[in-house]
Amino acid sequence: MQQESARRSNRDRTEATRADLIAAARKLFTEKSYAETGTPEIVAAAGVTRGALYHHFADKQALFAAVVEQEAAVVAQEIDRASPPSLFARDALIAGSDAYLAAMRLPGRTRLLLLDGPAVLGRAAMDAIDNRHGNRSLREGLVAAMREQSMTRLPADALTGSLESDPFTIDNTPPEITNLAAMPDGSHLAVTFTAHDALSWIDKAQYSVNGADWVLIQPVGKVTDSQILNYKFSVPAGQTVAIRVFDEDDNVVVKQAPQR
Repeated sequence: MQQESARRSNRDRTEATRADLIAAARKLFTEKSYAETGTPEIVAAAGVTRGALYHHFADKQALFAAVVEQEAAVVAQEIDRASPPSLFARDALIAGSDAYLAAMRLPGRTRLLLLDGPAVLGRAAMDAIDNRHGNRSLREGLVAAMREQSMTRLPADALTGSLESDPFTIDNTPPEITNLAAMPDGSHLAVTFTAHDALSWIDKAQYSVNGADWVLIQPVGKVTDSQILNYKFSVPAGQTVAIRVFDEDDNVVVKQAPQR
């Protein structure tokens, strides 16, 4: 009897330690991101040793996978709770969709399941997690609605698969203007600068004199479709010159040429 009690106590402590690690990691991953979180921070927040961390998880990525799996399971539970078998299939599908959107409003959940999850674990691993949880609920709801004939019969795998895509980057960062100079050249100013963008091609550069209409500038050598382009143009001396550069995603930066 004492041995059984001791085994149960050890098992309870083990499960509690694992739960503490997952809870501490979730908080840090959602506040700082996976990349910015270190294992020393996690074990400190969980109140355990590094040895305890590596007893339960092979590495930080394995711990992150456990966090994502738990998060996906909670979302699926909320969908199931909102769409009980007593509802008509179509109504359950709508209620489950509303429950999913509500569940994803929890701070940090979008980062875990839609951003860092695919980036850290890879699309295949995230697909497997989704299929064990949210996608399973969705597929079951679609199949039930089609059997009920409240929606057109279509392949359920195709309908759920259409929600999945490879991670992609959204560029909201403007280009940069560097090496901007305006040198006297007789009665003119020779203006030179470099435009570069970390993610997108440079789309166009323009200048304006004394707040007048913007004028297109051709890059040196008329080379286009590049993330780094050099520019040179001239304007009458004694003018105020502004420059703006757009990337292909319409992010824009504006700078004033230095006065000479």
